[in-house]
Amino acid sequence: MAVTKMNFLIKSLLSLQAILISFFLSGCLQFPATISDFKIMTTSQQELDGTPLRVTFFEVGLGDCILVETPTGEVVLIDGGVGWYCDLIFNYLESQGITRINSMIVTHPHYDHYGGFPEILERYKPDRFYHNGAPDFSSKYLELLNIVNKYKIPAQSLRRGDDLSSVFGPQVQSQVLYPNEKAVTLDSQDDFNDGSIVIKLVYGESSFLFTGDVEEDEEARLIELEGDNLKSDVLKLGHHASLFSGTVEFFETVSPQIAIAQGTQLADIYLFYPRPSYGIISRLKKLNVPLIYPKKDGTIQVVSDGKSCHWNSLTQLESTPIKLNIP
Repeated sequence: MAVTKMNFLIKSLLSLQAILISFFLSGCLQFPATISDFKIMTTSQQELDGTPLRVTFFEVGLGDCILVETPTGEVVLIDGGVGWYCDLIFNYLESQGITRINSMIVTHPHYDHYGGFPEILERYKPDRFYHNGAPDFSSKYLELLNIVNKYKIPAQSLRRGDDLSSVFGPQVQSQVLYPNEKAVTLDSQDDFNDGSIVIKLVYGESSFLFTGDVEEDEEARLIELEGDNLKSDVLKLGHHASLFSGTVEFFETVSPQIAIAQGTQLADIYLFYPRPSYGIISRLKKLNVPLIYPKKDGTIQVVSDGKSCHWNSLTQLESTPIKLNIP
């Protein structure tokens, strides 16, 4: 019990440290990509055969923000960052002629995952809103839910086994792998990470695993629940690739071809709380898995036509093939 309380205290202090630093630096933030920039970046990518699935990992500083554009035209936003980077997201959507977001998913009620949603909801008014059902009563999260109610947007909590075919369309196989009911009946905001929504997408021979802020205990539970079903080509690392996530067993089970870390930009106090952590960098290197993150590579887009797959840096105009885990 003493160890658990000490871990909780350490996590709380580190989280507070990162938030204070991010607010201190927020006045110095720059948004690198305008509407015209994004038009140039996306048209210069290497074209793939077939109708593509595009997954964009935005450079939003401290938080997560992922846009999924499916081959049948569905547009899904998974998490919304802290809110300072909404213009970056709006610029990308406008550059691609996207005028509607079909679904929004907040993986868990921590501000670095839903902070941008109020502004995005006000502008795009999605058809559906999904959450993990955790009982959060903070003023900011209640503000978000009030906006959802104001526009009468259907809201639903997600659980392991839920069908998302209506969200991602018929060509993309989609699975909710987590949380189960037990994971979201928690009292502490710190433990909200434990109830993060975990989603796997499969398009043809390419696969993606989005893990929210899951940490080591939840990675072990996922291995127990899903086993080899976790195997995916593209892994979005849990909890911003911090020292609380990313075990060897989890990486070996997922067997990713690339690993992407979001939410690392404003927390690089490497002596105390490195993101990505030294352990994750070392473990991925030993497994020969490239580690990609927006702080280093800019806004990242992974494009798949179901047979081949590339990742692109939208700010560096580079395209790199991904070797798929084809059975």
